[in-house]
This record gives sequence, C-alpha cells and structure tokens, in this order.
Amino acid sequence: MWLLLRRRSNLPGIGLQASRGWTDGIVGVRARRTLSRKWWASAYGDLGAGGSDLTYEIVGNAGLDIRERYAVVFGYRYLNVDYDKNGFLFDTAMKGPLFGFTIKF
Repeated sequence: MWLLLRRRSNLPGIGLQASRGWTDGIVGVRARRTLSRKWWASAYGDLGAGGSDLTYEIVGNAGLDIRERYAVVFGYRYLNVDYDKNGFLFDTAMKGPLFGFTIKF
C-alpha cells in the first residue's frame, strides 16, 4: 500500500507533505452462493499485517447476471488500516456502498 498525505496550514505558503509505502502479507477467504438462475451473493474477507500493524477488509456483494459473461453488482465494503511507524500514523476505516459492472473471463 502506498499513501501520500498533504495538509495545508493556516499560514499562507506553508504546507506539510508526507508519504509512506509498505507491504503486508494477507490471508483471506471467499464464498459465493447461487440464489436463483440469475441472482447470486458473495462475501469475502481478509486479514493482513507486516508493514502495517493490522489491516482487514470485509465485503458483501449481490449480483444479477445479465448475460453469460456480464453482471451488475452491488454491495458494501469495510476496510480498516492501522499503520503507525516512525512518527507516521495512518489509522483509518473506510466503508460504504459499492456498485459495479463485471465482465467474466
């Protein structure tokens, strides 16, 4: 993961910038269930650490197959990252709905 943060100060012409890059080892699990001929649901999650103290993600999706190779997908994603090294702190949770169009190969 690579991160670049910029912060503007209240004083004109003065700004702060910091960046960090790190690599985590990740293990995860994925499941998918067919609900009907065209509808399906899937979920996956992963857990990682190494460069960061801890990172994890949980995603739940539902999809509608339009044709054999195309689908519309909607769901929800929660991603948490905890990185605190050498005076640089990035501890955040990013979450929200997702919507997509998939092409199956």
